[in-house]
Amino acid sequence: MTARRVELTADVGERAGSEGHVHDELLIELLTTAHIACGGHAGDESSMTAAIDACVRNGVRIGAHPSYLDREGFGRRSMGLDPIGVADSVVAQVIALETLAVAAGESLSSVKPHGQLYHDLSTHPALAEVVLDALRGIGVTEVVLAAGSPAAARGAELGLSIRAEGFCDRRYDPHGGLVPRTEAGAVLENPAAAAAQAISLVTEGVVMGSVAHRIASLCVHSDSPGAVATLAAVRAALEAAAIEIAPLA
Repeated sequence: MTARRVELTADVGERAGSEGHVHDELLIELLTTAHIACGGHAGDESSMTAAIDACVRNGVRIGAHPSYLDREGFGRRSMGLDPIGVADSVVAQVIALETLAVAAGESLSSVKPHGQLYHDLSTHPALAEVVLDALRGIGVTEVVLAAGSPAAARGAELGLSIRAEGFCDRRYDPHGGLVPRTEAGAVLENPAAAAAQAISLVTEGVVMGSVAHRIASLCVHSDSPGAVATLAAVRAALEAAAIEIAPLA
């Protein structure tokens, strides 16, 4: 099931100040799409503007990275799974980023939920229904979800283009889920190991039981140790394997 093309992404805007801007710039230079934190778990107008500017200069697509409103917990705490309240919050974050993108003469390419929200959309159908419908209602056409997410089918029914994602820098368990960060070895800190996993994800997919789910997008977390080196190693490995790095849209 080897894919000939894959999108290469990272979640940016999660580090404050000039140091964070420099870190994001180094990542963005290697990406096809940057999903920018837009105020829920991290990010503010300054960080969003800096990331958008870096995307424009590097020809990288601009995506939104909304989360639960939980800056202290970095998006790990839910909002009580009130679907309407969550949807309203997500929409407000996406619009905030889109407004800045439009002011820079650009458009928003996609939305990728962050953290606990990302996982909850796969395990809570009622939440996924309301949030995805709300995104469609503001003109979003492309949403990134975990490969094998049950929400993907409903998103497609709503007319959304759902991009299945795999993680280069996170270890998967035998069932195709991510090993919790609290466990040793959950984060792949060795760039070579992450690059090898990237190739496996593209060629084999995310295996859940007897089903292999093809991925369209590869992600490296910007807050993982050595993220820039990891992303560079992943990109080099994909190029060596003659896998095209480009958006599928």
